[in-house]
Amino acid sequence: MKKKIALVLGGGAGRGLAHIGVIDTLIKAGIMPDLIVGCSIGALVGAAFATEGKTDGIKKRMQGYFDGPVFKKLRMEFFKQVSKSERYGFFDTISTFVKRGMLLNVSLTSESFISKSDFEANINHFIDDINFNETKIPFACVAVDLIRAKEVILREGSLREAVAASSAIPGIFPPVKKDTIILADGGWIDQLPVIPARKLGADIVIAVDIKEDLSENKSFKTALEIFMRTSDITKDRLSVVVSKDYDVLITPDVGKINWADFGCVDSCIAKGAKAASGALAEIEAIIGKRRSKLGQFFSGLKNRWRRK
Repeated sequence: MKKKIALVLGGGAGRGLAHIGVIDTLIKAGIMPDLIVGCSIGALVGAAFATEGKTDGIKKRMQGYFDGPVFKKLRMEFFKQVSKSERYGFFDTISTFVKRGMLLNVSLTSESFISKSDFEANINHFIDDINFNETKIPFACVAVDLIRAKEVILREGSLREAVAASSAIPGIFPPVKKDTIILADGGWIDQLPVIPARKLGADIVIAVDIKEDLSENKSFKTALEIFMRTSDITKDRLSVVVSKDYDVLITPDVGKINWADFGCVDSCIAKGAKAASGALAEIEAIIGKRRSKLGQFFSGLKNRWRRK
């Protein structure tokens, strides 16, 4: 029996463009996953790849997209500007919003900074209007249930709706209301969904981690800065704990890229390809080792049958 290989694509907004380079390299090496599990931007790239079984479609849809009117409505350039400091994280952006009174104004009048229609228009640009059972490669993504405070694995129904739920950054993009639950970005509970991949039957997990670098920070002048720093640390440590059950970890060198920076497409793809190339020997060794053990098992059964 063939071992099921899962490709797990982590969250990290603009850094997630590196996933495309990783996938390209794996495919060229003849390593095609049997399952794809994504979170946030990893869900978007993963779903687009799972739909066709190749990255040509998503690359084509990116042509001119980041300079076009649909993407500009997300105001990512604005998020990038307000989060420039010694750190590059999302919590730093929230800190700036609070200081300027912007988050408070939005939180009193709307459930998100970006409208539902603008958010959905961007998701729809990359994801076809299909259900999970129509993808060429089995796919799943994760989100957090805000009502029940737990992780949800999405693997049936509308692909667009699921990717939107997994990508709905709290406060920035609107949560997705589905039946009796309200879903938001899965990265807040599982930035690299290795455990869900195991639950779905993965024997070999190749995980791609694109989270930000948690660099040293020695300047804490206010209570808010201390709170934001501890939030960063908690999120980073949680990610390490919940995602450690992988077989191979690929870490593209994108940790210092601003989460809201989508202007470095070629650079991110190249970094993803480079990191994946460096991991090919390890991946092939693990796949070969698992297959070898399986072959030995069946060979042993055959020899026992012959002795009888």
